[in-house]
Amino acid sequence: MKEREEGINKGGILADDMGLGKTVQTISLIVSNPSKDPACKSTLVVAPLALIRQWESEIKSKTTDGLLSVLVYHGSERISNIETLKTYDVVITTYNVLTGEFQPPAKDERDLDSEFIKPGKDSGPLFKVTWYRVILDEAQTIKNKSTKGAQACCALYSNYRFCLTGTPIQNNLDELYSLFRFLRVKPYCDYATYKREVSDPFKQSRPKTAIKRLQIILKAVMIRRTKFSKLEGKPLLNLPQRKVELKTIPFSLQERRFYDSLEDRMRRKLDAYMQEGSMGTNYTNVLCLLLRLRQACNHPKLVGGQQSAESDIGPTKDDNEEIDDLAAMLGSLDVNVRQCRICQEPLPAGKPKGECDTCSASVLAKQPTQEQLVTSTKIEAMLDILKNTAKTHPGEKTIIFSQFTSMLDLIENALKENGFKYCRYDGQMNNQKREDSLRRIRERPEYTVMLISLKCGSLGLNLTVANRVLMMDIWWNPALEDQAIDRVHRIGQTRDVLVTRLTIVSTVEDRILKLQEKKHRQHQEEQEIERTGAHDAHQWRRMKRGRGPAVKPTFSLFDPGLTTRYVCNTFVFFLPSPC
Repeated sequence: MKEREEGINKGGILADDMGLGKTVQTISLIVSNPSKDPACKSTLVVAPLALIRQWESEIKSKTTDGLLSVLVYHGSERISNIETLKTYDVVITTYNVLTGEFQPPAKDERDLDSEFIKPGKDSGPLFKVTWYRVILDEAQTIKNKSTKGAQACCALYSNYRFCLTGTPIQNNLDELYSLFRFLRVKPYCDYATYKREVSDPFKQSRPKTAIKRLQIILKAVMIRRTKFSKLEGKPLLNLPQRKVELKTIPFSLQERRFYDSLEDRMRRKLDAYMQEGSMGTNYTNVLCLLLRLRQACNHPKLVGGQQSAESDIGPTKDDNEEIDDLAAMLGSLDVNVRQCRICQEPLPAGKPKGECDTCSASVLAKQPTQEQLVTSTKIEAMLDILKNTAKTHPGEKTIIFSQFTSMLDLIENALKENGFKYCRYDGQMNNQKREDSLRRIRERPEYTVMLISLKCGSLGLNLTVANRVLMMDIWWNPALEDQAIDRVHRIGQTRDVLVTRLTIVSTVEDRILKLQEKKHRQHQEEQEIERTGAHDAHQWRRMKRGRGPAVKPTFSLFDPGLTTRYVCNTFVFFLPSPC
């Protein structure tokens, strides 16, 4: 990092695998390369809200007392005096605070020839300081160049700039441009140049040309290590083992009847879309139908009926977040709030909320009653695992992930009834409550369970105090699950990490597992291609049979580490082979 900072670009992208210590490396950079100008000595760290206290804690624990002065710039009582801000070695803030303080310049003040928007006169204190260094943690946050947040980050004044991200690409190559613009990587910080040299060739059946150009740029600005990287033939990092167990369990009789009726209703609805030729226009509805099946695997209450009082008509907040993730490539898709929560049929006039009459009669009528089903198959399996852990490995802590906060609510009830001390971490909690939860799981031995929503807690957190992970539901892409597991399996972990993934037999989760296995095979194949130097998968297979020499790869986008078929957060992004 120091070499990158002292180079022509004055910074770069640190794209190490999650859990390899990007924060610690950055702190080392701050200490080893300080400013020699007392009037411009401050490093600004911009991070998601969930990570600002962790940054503060890491700086204090990894440096000697008094070496670095740290200010967390957040909350209603933020320091407004610019000269006071300049006295701190490190200032930590959030993307939301930065965006809120940014005001674009008036039209008559704008430089139409510049790609960079300068802050307006009414912008806040962060834009009136010339920073020695600006660090963007989880820099994929600014992937959309048109957002106010991305513009705000680019408008900061600084001598040096760094992006920290384990996922520099999530959906498309244009997301890299936003990082290049922030880093001032010339000439590719100009969008017209980036579009002409990279985006357009890639889209116009000339991916090999675009990839070669990106290789050259990234070699100059990006540093990347994986957990499997080696130095002088030896592993760069020796982490404890990560053991993953897939625990497949059958439904109870009541749950099976409910799930089968729901699946039958969904199948008939999908058949109708196909016959009408309206699958494309009902894309959001199809996602909702799949979501309902996945929710039914967790607990019948998540689907409708008794749970519908939690929300207005249509999908819940959990639903909308997942649909947004799945539909990210297709642009903004609105969810019709006048539809049945289960089958997405339009509700008749006068029906204010809930389910259509057909679903109420054919599906919810078969939903187990409160007396028949207090918990669910997955919750019972979870309790068995926790009880066995408490008996055989007392003191070991378990992190439980679910994509649905409503599922976490149901798990909470089960934990209370069975006497488990637990804490919770999700996006609906304010920052102080999140920090209190992290402090309890880290410092108090009696708290042995932590509930985390997958979307909120899959990035940035350090939870090496635990060594057991329980995944209550599975996601289409295994990369998101891996990110969550890396909260535990990372630098600082001293014990083997045991991961249990709960799935229900003969459900939609079977198909999700097959999709995950396919993506894992593709990713492993690409890693082997990188390792052996094969040109593509076909040549790699020939080399395995002893029929072909190794050829230097010409199409690997990231060198080293990220593969051409890059497994992203929301889907697998296939970079076409030039062959």
